[in-house]
Amino acid sequence: MPQGFKWNTARVAKALDGARELVLPPVATLGIGDMVRLLLSSGRLVYLPSGQTVRSDMPADLRARWEQGVRIVGQTPEHYDHFRPVVAAVALSQDAGKAAKFDPSGGRFQVAVIAKLHKVKIRNLASYRVLDLAKGLSDTPDDVSRACLALAADAALTVKDDALKGAEAWARGDLNALRASNDLAVQCNSAVPLARLRDRMAADWAKDLKVELAKPGKVMVAADLDSLTRRGGLLDQLKAEGLEVIGPAY
Repeated sequence: MPQGFKWNTARVAKALDGARELVLPPVATLGIGDMVRLLLSSGRLVYLPSGQTVRSDMPADLRARWEQGVRIVGQTPEHYDHFRPVVAAVALSQDAGKAAKFDPSGGRFQVAVIAKLHKVKIRNLASYRVLDLAKGLSDTPDDVSRACLALAADAALTVKDDALKGAEAWARGDLNALRASNDLAVQCNSAVPLARLRDRMAADWAKDLKVELAKPGKVMVAADLDSLTRRGGLLDQLKAEGLEVIGPAY
């Protein structure tokens, strides 16, 4: 969200009123053993082999958009050159958010604040190892890598103009507006290692919620829209667990 963005929290506050708990998305953790292994293998996981650059394999049109986007966020193309493509895409996306003065905590933090005001217990769903997130980056298919790079370049080029529109669409719950430019995101998220982990997280989340929803009272969940509504995401997994999903078409 853009910093200082205001949205109507009344419905969230009403929904949290009387809830037993608020379940937040999974978090990534880094144990001592993971930290050592990540440090030992970070070159292979994060950086391209010597002599390669992220721009060297880009088609000319993508390279031009990439370099333009990089300069808009105040960086140089060389800054990202030695990262693996998916890592470079994530780095540029984060820099674009900083340049646009995004609030990194977003709506989830605001929902958590409301929960505390209503004395609702807050719990993270589960923890996943950082190494599980990092593994497979070097095996990401070229077409998926290009989709991630294109997504990051487009975000850098348009984020300042589109940030407020996107936040307003989110605040209205306008799924169609939010999905209008989602094709590249879908391609990027189709990377096999990432997709497997996302599916595992959604399945674990649904199993956890099935147990919680069998207890008396009300449970609230905060989830990003992609995890919630994508094919195979949380709502689909809840249906697979035999629960009924009531609400707008997704």
